[in-house]
Amino acid sequence: TSTIIVGSLSGTSGSSLEGGIVDASNRILAYEIGALNTNTIFNGVIKNYGTVTTAPLYIYKKGTGTWTLTGTSTYSPGLFNVDAGKVVLTGSLTGTSVPVTVANGATLSGTGTIAGPTTINGTLEGSLNFGSSLTLAGTTNISVNGFGTAQYDSITVAGALTNGGNLNITVSGAAPALGSTIKLIKAGTITGAFANVTTPANYLYNQSSGVLYYGTYTNVSNTKAESLQVYPTMTTGVININGKDASRAEIFSIAGQTVKQVNNLSATNSVNISDLSNGAYLVKVQFADGSAKTQRILLQK
Repeated sequence: TSTIIVGSLSGTSGSSLEGGIVDASNRILAYEIGALNTNTIFNGVIKNYGTVTTAPLYIYKKGTGTWTLTGTSTYSPGLFNVDAGKVVLTGSLTGTSVPVTVANGATLSGTGTIAGPTTINGTLEGSLNFGSSLTLAGTTNISVNGFGTAQYDSITVAGALTNGGNLNITVSGAAPALGSTIKLIKAGTITGAFANVTTPANYLYNQSSGVLYYGTYTNVSNTKAESLQVYPTMTTGVININGKDASRAEIFSIAGQTVKQVNNLSATNSVNISDLSNGAYLVKVQFADGSAKTQRILLQK
């Protein structure tokens, strides 16, 4: 195995980082990037070398610095390991046979695309696109600056997503309209569960759908809203809505679609929701003075 140790690396558009052994089927080229702990931008292309047999190319990000990749790297087979520091990917790693692994304590960020299967044991942030599978086992940070297009981080996975580790969602800016939703994570399939999900008050995140919902709130200080009771929170088909001066209830799916409305509420009400499909819902109760409160429930028939 040939190994080239590179302390820092920079390049310009049109340049390339490539293995230098020709037609060596039993050789692996390994590059360790970042030993000098500096921040580096590489604008070129990472690719294999070989005219008859392609030599596998292994990339290891080392050190405490940040390595920014802006080009379209085409190498495959090989691997890409973020062992330390941070990689900001605004370009792409197009090799489907190049697994990406982010170690505990390291960070992957950016807006680029990764074609190979990816495992995050460290930190994931930004709006990255994954062409294969994604396994989350560390910390996933998602920033929301608004509910409009391009105002929030989003993660797109073409294949299977496995939730795990911790999810931290931070929201800045003005609150959206009640019932607003955004899809933070899109995937072909979603399995697993985060050990911890942190969201600001009044926001709910659905792990199975990747949707963030703006829900529970009171738009004025109101003891009537504070004393509202919606129960049981896990029901087989009937919920009770008890609240003085409650006027109207609206039931939303987690995706934000209105699925049932109940008008002319009294102080105590029994609402049958057995006609709905199993799953999580949000019950928004409005009061005569315009205030409102929302409660999450789970229907399991």
